[in-house]
Amino acid sequence: MLTIAFAGFAQPAHPESGNACVDAPAELRRHLAASGASERLDALQGSIENAVDQSGHAPRELVANLFADPQALARASTARPSLLPRAKPLALAGTTALDAALERLDRIHEQVDAALGEITGEQASDLHRLLPALFGDTANGSDLEQRDHGNTLVEIHARIDFAALESAAALLAGLTRPELAHALAEEFRARPVRQTPEWLARHATGGIPYAEQTPHGAVIVGGPGRNIYTGPATLIIDTGGDDIYALPPDGRVRIIIDLAGNDNYVGQAGSVLGASLIVDHAGDDTWSGTNIAQGAAIAGIGMLYDHAGNDRYLAGELAQGAALAGMGVLVDNAGDDLYTAARFAQGFGGALGTGVLSDRAGNDVYIAGNKHPSSYDVAGNYQAFSQGMGMGFRTDIAGGIGLLHDHGGDDQYTAGNFGQGTGYYLGAGVLLDEAGNDTYSGGRYNQGAAAHMGIGLLRDEAGNDTYTAGPSASQGAAWDLALAALIDYAGDDTYTTNEFGLGAAAQNAIAFFIDTAGENEITAQRDARGYEGPTEYHEDGGRIGNLAVFITGKCPGAGTMPPTSKSGVDRGNVPDASSPKIFYSPSSRKRRASRGVIRDLATLVVSPDPARVSRFRIGFAVRDDDACIPVRRSQRRPRRTGNSIASRFTGNISRSRITPRCALRFRDDGCGLRCTRCFRDDGRRLGSRIRRAVFGTTEAPPEHSTAPGRSLA
Repeated sequence: MLTIAFAGFAQPAHPESGNACVDAPAELRRHLAASGASERLDALQGSIENAVDQSGHAPRELVANLFADPQALARASTARPSLLPRAKPLALAGTTALDAALERLDRIHEQVDAALGEITGEQASDLHRLLPALFGDTANGSDLEQRDHGNTLVEIHARIDFAALESAAALLAGLTRPELAHALAEEFRARPVRQTPEWLARHATGGIPYAEQTPHGAVIVGGPGRNIYTGPATLIIDTGGDDIYALPPDGRVRIIIDLAGNDNYVGQAGSVLGASLIVDHAGDDTWSGTNIAQGAAIAGIGMLYDHAGNDRYLAGELAQGAALAGMGVLVDNAGDDLYTAARFAQGFGGALGTGVLSDRAGNDVYIAGNKHPSSYDVAGNYQAFSQGMGMGFRTDIAGGIGLLHDHGGDDQYTAGNFGQGTGYYLGAGVLLDEAGNDTYSGGRYNQGAAAHMGIGLLRDEAGNDTYTAGPSASQGAAWDLALAALIDYAGDDTYTTNEFGLGAAAQNAIAFFIDTAGENEITAQRDARGYEGPTEYHEDGGRIGNLAVFITGKCPGAGTMPPTSKSGVDRGNVPDASSPKIFYSPSSRKRRASRGVIRDLATLVVSPDPARVSRFRIGFAVRDDDACIPVRRSQRRPRRTGNSIASRFTGNISRSRITPRCALRFRDDGCGLRCTRCFRDDGRRLGSRIRRAVFGTTEAPPEHSTAPGRSLA
């Protein structure tokens, strides 16, 4: 099931909204081939796969497949598979709905016992002793080997029969179907409420039409009024009323099916070494829990399905579609919902686990990261590890697969460090949003990011979206043998980040930033838009380099990019073929050695005070539609096509030095791609080359003038 699930994660190339006009996968392949970057991609791919093999920790098959084919992140697909369990429907013909549910309960117990039967009592006890440490001080770089019982999770995972566990998940998912709810409502509509049995009186209040003790535990059917459930039970069916569930965290299997009412669920609502399912069919519900709650599991299955209503989900850690060495699922089919959690939540795949949060409709709010301060000692920042996060324990256990999938609505995503489609140490994190005008706000490592052999993807298919990221590493940023991508298919979008983002890769990594259409605003302070960082890591032959890709596109014939604004914002994503553009960020620092170069660049386009410009990017349009001529290391000056310069310089002015890098521009589709070959020089020599190439002399021309006879179009 997991092997085929990722095929649809990066689709479609043309969303149903009809706003996109660029085939992102095709553009990516074409640009990689045209620039010679395909060879770099192949080399990096082999280097990463070799590092994974040498790590000694086998990742999930899906993660390994993506490392073997990084371009799958941008590949289109007509199918829409998911990581959700495939429901096995109940056979309701010829039997009552209750009897069918009881028969299904027996089969679920059989499969759960088969899946977890090899786990010893000692291992189970060690796992419970380990949990406080996992929730208390786990962060990026945490070392399980330094903790008591740290290897327990690996030992337990090796003893789980995952075929039986997936079979149990399919049987549980069959109980979420509306036809079962309708049949149960009809069966108990006219059944009288009887006196609550003595053995149940301490654990349930309200009308009880049916109750029975079974070998698996108590089976209870609540009436149409208000009920309060506080005791152990293996199956609760409630036919209506505003109910309260405050159940203890015990029992191998627990199933709750609530047919109607504005209900309140308090407590764990998850599973450790077992299986849990809650299905709520109607009502505006409140879910409040601490740890291992609301569709969460450790070495087991935790599932929550809410079919209707404007719901509130409030939790601590490992919640709202989260798992370690198991499967955690939260599905909400309708309503404007609120999700809040401290950490490890909202589509979190911890070590060897799969966590999925799928919201089918509504204007939703997701908030994660409000308790544990940042491990980077940044004031006001918190850890999140949420909203599509796959995380392993570095050097100890491979990560899992985390997915947050929102199908529609104008949504708000807020997360601390590590979230919104981020992967860490052999884990894959994915955030998919299919429609709506969405707002993303995150800290470090967010919005399509990855580190240390992780994989991260954020894909937004439609809408005018706003992306804001924190200190570093976001919006398509990969660090250390990692693979990351941010892909936005349509809409007028705004991107704001500080540094190392918008398609940035370092330490032998691969990063993609692709926005295929719209009038966009892009702001970054430094080390962004196709930035290739250092490669000091992996001295043992692993220094292959980086591949950083920044592609923006716009519908053909839709016009040209507006002038650069005075606020330092790059407005639009198609270069004007008639003139170069400067992308700048204002700064109060003045560097004497670089001032002349900035002044020269300012002569090419009207700009603010050149002395205040500390970072710049200048692009020249390529005249030939099919031309792509990068500046190679052996070239000491830009090449020309006709009377235009077929290159683009970018630079960071720091400590009286400029680091220019070459890149590509495509006039036919307005896409830009980072060149894989770079050269370095100081500001003085770069200034001389620019003067000679543009003005035909090494002397500085008058400001705001263009040398005669030099057309830049």
